[in-house]
Amino acid sequence: MSAKAVNNFTSNIMVHLYASQNATGNMAFSGVGLYILMGTINTELVGRSHYQLSRFLEDGFERNDNESVKNSKSANKIRILRYVLERLSLRNSAMFHSCYLYDQFQGNFIYI
Repeated sequence: MSAKAVNNFTSNIMVHLYASQNATGNMAFSGVGLYILMGTINTELVGRSHYQLSRFLEDGFERNDNESVKNSKSANKIRILRYVLERLSLRNSAMFHSCYLYDQFQGNFIYI
């Protein structure tokens, strides 16, 4: 999966999340947060999309048909990563930008 495909996929996720929350401000994901989100989505994908995203993530976020999502190995990985993300989020960080970013990003989003 190319970097462009990952960027398009991520942009689509962010557009849908932004729209579903009636968001009026900024939205950001950490690398770990995006990885968790993509892994969660990948557990329900099938076929070529699942294969491509699995290769990109380099870790099998899969679920056997015989096991529930809640008890799957993928769910356990996601729980561990979520815990790590929560611990990391206790740190303070910030990014400052001197212009209004919404218009710049709006042109890059692909609506589906």
